[in-house]
Amino acid sequence: MEAQMNSAFASQPTAFAAVQLSSAGRCISEHDPDWGGATITAETAEKGAHYVSTEEVLFPRSMDVAWAHVPKMKAGDRGLWLLHSGDLRGEAVPGHAIVHLLDFQPASQIKCVRSFLKGVDRQ
Repeated sequence: MEAQMNSAFASQPTAFAAVQLSSAGRCISEHDPDWGGATITAETAEKGAHYVSTEEVLFPRSMDVAWAHVPKMKAGDRGLWLLHSGDLRGEAVPGHAIVHLLDFQPASQIKCVRSFLKGVDRQ
C-alpha cells in the first residue's frame, strides 16, 4: 500500500522541535520513526490547502532501516515538500508528514513537480 499525498508546499523549514507522542493505542517497535517536527513557511501551495501560510510537518528522525531513506528536515532546505497523512503501509501518522524518499524536491525541481501534479489532478 502507498501513502496518499495530501498537500505539497514550496517552502523551507523555519523552526524545529522534538515531538512527544502518546504511546497509548499504538505499537512501539524497533522501527519507530522517532518523529521530529518542523514549521514550514509556505511560499506556494501546489496541492491541498491554498490558504495556509505555515504548516506543522513531521519527519522521521530515526536512522532505522525503515526510515533511513526519508529526508531529514534541516534549516536551509528550500524546496517542495510532499506531505502525507499515512505512512507507506497505509497507517495513519499523527499529522502531515514526509514518509518517502521523494517527499522533498529541491527548489530547482519545482516546475517539473508542478507539471506532474497538474497531470495527476486531471486523471
